Amino acid sequence: VAINCGGMPENLVESELFGHKKGSFTGATSDKQGLVAIADGGTLFLDELGELSLTMQVKLLRVLQEKTFRPVGGERELTSDVRFISATNRNLETEIMAGRFREDLYYRINVINIHLPPLRERTTDIHLLAHFFLEKYSKLQNKDVRKLSAYALDILSRYHFPGNVRELENIIERSVALEQSSIILPESLRLADFKRDNLPVWGFSDGPGAPPPLPSAGPLFYPAGPAPPASSASPAAPPYAASASYSALSPESSNLAVSDMRKVMREAMTAVLPGLPAGGIDELLATLESYYIYRAMFMTGGLRGRAADLLTISPFRLRARLGSCELSDLSPSALAKIEPEKFPKPELPEGLAPDWSPEGLDLDETLHAVERHFIHEALTGSAGNKTEAASLLGLSRRSFQHRLERTGYERQGHGS
Repeated sequence: VAINCGGMPENLVESELFGHKKGSFTGATSDKQGLVAIADGGTLFLDELGELSLTMQVKLLRVLQEKTFRPVGGERELTSDVRFISATNRNLETEIMAGRFREDLYYRINVINIHLPPLRERTTDIHLLAHFFLEKYSKLQNKDVRKLSAYALDILSRYHFPGNVRELENIIERSVALEQSSIILPESLRLADFKRDNLPVWGFSDGPGAPPPLPSAGPLFYPAGPAPPASSASPAAPPYAASASYSALSPESSNLAVSDMRKVMREAMTAVLPGLPAGGIDELLATLESYYIYRAMFMTGGLRGRAADLLTISPFRLRARLGSCELSDLSPSALAKIEPEKFPKPELPEGLAPDWSPEGLDLDETLHAVERHFIHEALTGSAGNKTEAASLLGLSRRSFQHRLERTGYERQGHGS
C-alpha cells in the first residue's frame, strides 16, 4: 500500500493514513478504513515523507513506536502490525537542523538507509536507461527508431539532468516522437536550459562556455553561373561552388520543398565528401561501429568481457553499444547464424579505418580518426566555414562544435 505524503493537505493525509468515523468532519458521510489498517500484516510505503507537517510526524511516530493509532473522530485505539518504507528527496538531517523534521522520528525510521544518487552521479546508468526508454517508446509509438548515436549518448552522459530519471525518459520519448530517421542524433535531443550555469562548456545553449559565433564565410550554395569574385569583403567561393551538382540551384531555390532540400544536401555530401552516406557522419560512424562490435562478439563466441578487451573499451560501454547494434539479446549460437553482410564495413578512403583482425583495435580511437578525417574534409570543402562544414556532415552547428572538442581536432592545431 502506498501514499504520497506531499500530494494532499494535512487533514486529508491523516484521514488517508488512519481512517475516520462518520460525521467526524464535513463530508465524512460514512466510516472509512485508513491505509495503516488496510496494510496490517504487510507494508506501507510513505512517499515524500519529508513533506509531512510536524503535527503529522508526531502521530506517525506513535504508530511506529506503539503500533497503535486512532481514526479521526474515533474514541478507541486500534492496532496494526505494519512495516514502513519511506522515501524523500530532501536531506532530512538538514531539515532537522532547520526545525522542519523531528529528530526522534528520523532515528526511528532510519533503520536501513538506501541512498540513491541522482542520475548525473551515475553516468553508467544513463546509456542503459536511454536504450530501455528508446525501445519502450519506439514500440508504444509504433516507430522504427532503433538507435541512439554515439554522440547523442555522449551528450546525455554530460548533461546534468535536473529532473533526474523522469527527465531522461521524457527526453527519449520526445526524441522518438519527433525523429524521422531510425537513429536519434544529437540535434534531436531537447535538453532543459533553465539551469544554464550547470551546462557543459559546449553543447546545449548559448550560455557561459558556449563557443562564440563565427562570422559567415558566405552562403552554402551559390546560384548557377560564375562564382562571386574574391575580395576582402567577399571571401573566395568554396571549391564546390562551381560543381555541376549545384548548377541547378537558381535564385528560386529558396522555394524548394523540404524533401528537395534534403536531396540537395545529400548531393552536396556526395560531391564534397565521397564515402559519407546520406545520413551524414552519424550514420557512417554507427555503421562502422556495428561492423567492429559484431566481429568482436563473433570472434569471442559472444563473451562480452573478451570482446570488450579486443575493442579496448569497458564491458559497461560495450553493453550499452550492443543495444544500439541490436546484439544485446543474442546468444552465441544466434550470433553464429548472423550473416556478416548484415554488418558490413562502410566504404572509406583507403587506409582510413583498418579491416577487422584477430588482434582487435582501439574502437574509440578508430572512430575518432574517421571523424577527424571527415571534419577536415568538410572544413576544407567549405573554406573553413564551420556552419557550412556542419551542414555537409549532416549536423547542427552546435553538434559540429561538439565534435571538434570531442575528437581533439582543434587542439591538434587544425581548427581556426
